[in-house]
Parts: sequence; structure tokens; C-alpha cells
Amino acid sequence: MIAALLLMLQSGGAHAANLKYVRTAKHQDFTRIVFEFQNPAQFKEPVIHGKGKFSVAFPDSTTVLSQQVIYKTTRIQPVHSIELIQKGTLLTAGIKLTFPHFKLKTFSLPGPDRVVIDAYLITPPPEEDVPEESLHAGPSSKELKEPETKKPKVIPEKSSVKETKVPVSPIKTQSAPAENATQGRQKQAESLPSTGENYNLQTYMLVLLNLLTIVIILLLGFNLLKKKSGIDSEHLGNISDSLKTGNESIAAIDAMINKEFEKHD
Repeated sequence: MIAALLLMLQSGGAHAANLKYVRTAKHQDFTRIVFEFQNPAQFKEPVIHGKGKFSVAFPDSTTVLSQQVIYKTTRIQPVHSIELIQKGTLLTAGIKLTFPHFKLKTFSLPGPDRVVIDAYLITPPPEEDVPEESLHAGPSSKELKEPETKKPKVIPEKSSVKETKVPVSPIKTQSAPAENATQGRQKQAESLPSTGENYNLQTYMLVLLNLLTIVIILLLGFNLLKKKSGIDSEHLGNISDSLKTGNESIAAIDAMINKEFEKHD
């Protein structure tokens, strides 16, 4: 019996797979992890444990490698660490990647005996995008209904009182100088037309005075011409009378002009 047990242990030890090397490589579309054994090894389908983490189990396998292998992550090395856990004849490898979302493809290769796992980088699944969108989305239907029912009852009365009391004083204080400025501008605007009207009246008066002086000069010139041409005294008397009447009318017009100037200062 003892001999039979020894033979069984020897046969079991001979058939047990021994992990010798663990290699990683970065390809264009995927990251490859290779477990090289001394003899053919069995493996279970890898299990994803979260973002950037998965594990693969090797039944009836052992290893002489250290329990944890840590890599210096770079663009060429996207594998952060590989942790080897030995429980009896079950060897488990826990792999941690630098990218969170991925899918796996596992297969074995002979000569030498290898178990190959390819990790393909993928975009976040739609199931994980939904809660992120819901965080930025608007309130739910219940939250929308509750404020709609409460607004007409409580909010308008309190908010109206606060809004009317607080901003009234700054509005009045700010509008007072504005109103004074507008009133001053209006007064200036009202005073401008009056000065313009006075200026127009003065110009009209000056034009009339110039016309009257021209008329007087013409009359005097006509009188001199008549004297030189030997016009009769009767005609001269008539002309003098007309000149007198003209002078009187000119004097009356001058008086009117002076009154208008006195009115407008």
C-alpha cells in the first residue's frame, strides 16, 4: 500500500503543470499575457472583477515564481501587476491592467506549452453610461410635480414680499441722479430752442433794417437825380412828402424793432 501511494504521488507530481515564465507584450489592438509552463496545463475561463482587473485559474499547477510581479507601466507596458496565489494544487493569477474597460480572449499554444490571454481595449459599456447620464439629467417626475404643487401655495407670497422690500431703495437712490440728469438735459433742450428763436428774430430784424436803409438810399438818390434834372417844385414837394411819410414809417418800424429787442433783452 505504501508503495502504491508513492507511485501515485510520483505520477501526480509528474503530470502537474509547472509555471516557469510570465511574459507581457503590447500589440496594436490588444495586450498579450503569456503563461509558459514546463508541461501542458489546464486553465479556466478568466473572470473579470472590475475595472482593469481579472483573474485566471490553473488547476493542478504549481510555480516557483514569486507571488507578485509588479511591472513599470508605460505606453508599451499596460500591465500593472500579476499576483500568483497557490492554494493546494490550484494556481490563480490575478492581473491588473492600466485601462479599465476590456474584453478577453484565451487560448493555449504548444511547444512550449503556453496559455495566452489577449486583453482588447473597449469603450465603456452602455450599462455604465446610463447612471452617469442620469446624474446630469433633470429631476424626476416626482420632483417636478412636488414643486409645481407647492409654488402657487407658498412661494409667490413670500418671495413677492422680499423682492419688493429689498430692491426698492437701491432703485430709488440710483434713479434720483438719473432723473436729475434727464431733467437738466430737458431744460437745456428747452432752452436751446428759445435761443434759436431769438437768433432767428434778430436776423430777421437785421434784414429788415438793411432793406429799409437800401430803400432810403434809393429814395435819396432818386431825389438828387430829380433835382439835377430840373424837376418841378410841385413834383419835388410830392417827393418830399413821400419822403416824409417814408421817414415816418421808417421811424415807426424802428420803434417796433426796438420794442421787440427790449422784449427779448
